Amino acid sequence: MEQIDLLKIDVEKSELEVLEGIEPEDWSKIQQIVVEVHDINGRLAAVEGLLKAQGYQLKIQQETFLEKTQIYNIYGLHRWGTKEIDSQTSKQVSKNRELLENQIYSWQEVFNERIHSELREYLESRLPEYMIPSGFVLLSQLPLTPNGKVDRKALPVVDVASRVSTEYVAPETETQKTLVEIWEEVLGIERVGIHDNFFDLGGHSLMATQVVSRVRQALAMEISITTLFKSSTIAQLAEFLVEQQLEQVDSNILEQILAGVNR
Repeated sequence: MEQIDLLKIDVEKSELEVLEGIEPEDWSKIQQIVVEVHDINGRLAAVEGLLKAQGYQLKIQQETFLEKTQIYNIYGLHRWGTKEIDSQTSKQVSKNRELLENQIYSWQEVFNERIHSELREYLESRLPEYMIPSGFVLLSQLPLTPNGKVDRKALPVVDVASRVSTEYVAPETETQKTLVEIWEEVLGIERVGIHDNFFDLGGHSLMATQVVSRVRQALAMEISITTLFKSSTIAQLAEFLVEQQLEQVDSNILEQILAGVNR
C-alpha cells in the first residue's frame, strides 16, 4: 500500500502501543490520522510527541459531553513529507492547517450523526414508532434554574427539519396537496415532501389530533390517530384516503343496486 488517506485509531487504552508498532517507513504513507486517547499516566502528551516527531500538524479536542472524562481526540494532518517548515513551505502549511480545520469539522459531523443514528436504532428496537423522539441534541450538561431544576426555556431548539434524510418530492394529486398544506400549518414547516415522516418532522400525538380534525374539515373524511401512526407520510396517508373514497363509492353503488332489486 503506497498511501493511506485516513487512519482512525480507537483502541481503548492501547493507542500508544499501536502507534509505536507502526514501521518508520510507513509513517510517510499516512496522510491524515485520528486517535482517541485515554489520558492516563501522561499518555496524551506521549501520543502528541510521537505524532509531532513524525511530521504531523495536530489539533487536540475533547467533546463537551466527555469533559469529565480523560478521553481526547487527536486530529493530525501530515506535512507532506517534511518536518521542517521554511519560507517556501509556509503557504503549504497554512493550506494544510485550513484543510485540517475543515476535516475536523467533517469528522465531528460524522461523529454526531453516528451518535444520533445509534441512539435512534436503540430506541426503535424497544419503543413503538410514535414514542421515538423526532430529534436529539447533545449537551455537556442540562441548563438549570437557580432552584436546581431543569430550565426548559434555556434548552436549545431541535432543528428536526434539517435532519430529514428523505429527498424532497413535491405533492402531485389534489389530496396530497391538501395534506401537505395541513401538515405545514400544523408542524410550522415551510416545505413538506410526500415521503417525509410526520413524526420525524417533529409531530407528536397532540399535533396528530389537529391533523385528524383538519382532514375532517378539508376533505370531509374521518381518520383516526392510529391511522396517522401507521400511514405517517403524505404519500401513505393520501393512498389510504383514496382507498377509503373508493370503498365508499363501491358501497353507495351496491346500496343503489340493492335498492332497485327490492322495489
